[in-house]
Amino acid sequence: IIQCASSSTKCLVHSDGEIINTGEGDTFQSTNPLIFETKRGLTLEALKTKFHQRLCLQPLNQVHNISFRYPQVMGHRMLKFTAIQLVDNEDVKCMILVICQIEIL
Repeated sequence: IIQCASSSTKCLVHSDGEIINTGEGDTFQSTNPLIFETKRGLTLEALKTKFHQRLCLQPLNQVHNISFRYPQVMGHRMLKFTAIQLVDNEDVKCMILVICQIEIL
């Protein structure tokens, strides 16, 4: 079992950006990325709501998709990133576990 050192983690959010495939894998780009802290144990809907609030979106605007830049080990000290769309609560849990593993390293 892997546990984070803290009950929260930081996220970098790219709103209305794009996903670009590079030699290192997928990367996210946007004009105004935001860093914010979020607690573990959130559902996908709660995460969307948190993003909506943090991005100060109008009530009629919605967060439709959330993608995560998933790291894959390709060799010694080599990572490749793949954009994974979060579709359910299990995906959110997996994302947090991966972030925790990175924080431990």
